[in-house]
Amino acid sequence: MTELAHFPADADPDRVHERLLADGAVILDGVLTPDEADAIRAELDPWVQATAPGRDGFTGFRTTRTGALAARSPLCRDLIQDRRVLAQCDRLLLTACERYQLHLGQVIRIMPGEKAQSLHKDRWAWGTHLKGLEPQLNTIWALTDFTRENGATRVVPGS
Repeated sequence: MTELAHFPADADPDRVHERLLADGAVILDGVLTPDEADAIRAELDPWVQATAPGRDGFTGFRTTRTGALAARSPLCRDLIQDRRVLAQCDRLLLTACERYQLHLGQVIRIMPGEKAQSLHKDRWAWGTHLKGLEPQLNTIWALTDFTRENGATRVVPGS
């Protein structure tokens, strides 16, 4: 099985982009310190605890999805504007548009007993008419351990 490339947080954006294009995903290590992740979780916890679980098999009956992070969390605003993320957005998205915007910011909490979500491409949210264009760049900020056992996102490198 192909492994995703790991880069240090201060890696050259062009090298990161090259692997992102080849593999479809990369991992930047050490972007957040444990204390920073703890602070974000503490800031968001009241919102996460108040969020009802999903109501279908795709969103998950034992999964919560807390949105509106830009409005609710000053610390998340910093993540949304992270220079490393924006560098990749510029390289990927500005090839087909004049500007881009945040589509969605959410915390996904997968609770014990949840079934694995079926493999899918998030770009399908935009339909099938965007042939040859990549309409989005997703980021996942692992604020807790990210493991197979606790429901970490599955990635198919090269897809």
